[in-house]
Amino acid sequence: MLYNAEDFMSSSVVFAREKDYLYKIRGIILENSYSYIPIQIKEDYYFVSDFEISKIWTKLSKTDKYSKKLSDLIKADQLKLLQAEFVNTKDDLKKVIEKMEKSQFIPILVKDKDGDVVGIITAFDLL
Repeated sequence: MLYNAEDFMSSSVVFAREKDYLYKIRGIILENSYSYIPIQIKEDYYFVSDFEISKIWTKLSKTDKYSKKLSDLIKADQLKLLQAEFVNTKDDLKKVIEKMEKSQFIPILVKDKDGDVVGIITAFDLL
C-alpha cells in the first residue's frame, strides 16, 4: 500500500497570528505540547518554535509578557521565524520524509490541489 501525505497529516492546524499576544501563543504551545506553531504573514508561511518563545519570555518584564504582540516582536526582529516547507496531500511518504529531513525535522504544511493549507505533519505523526 502506498501512503500519501494526507494519510499522516493532522487536519486541525492551529495558526498563530501576528496580532496574537505572546502569552496567548505561549499558552497554546504549553497546552498542546507543540514544539512549533505556524504563522502566515501576507502570502508566506513560517514556524515559530517553543524555544524562541521561551527565550523571549524569560527576557521580558512581567508587563511586557502580557502586552507584547507577535507583530511587535517580528517588527523589532526579536522573533526568529523559520520558513515553512510544503507537500501536497497526494505526495508519497518518501517525499514527505525528504522534505522533513530538508527542513531539519520542522513540521511540514500540507496543501490541497487548490494550494490551500489543509494539514500539518510533524515527525511524531510519522512514528
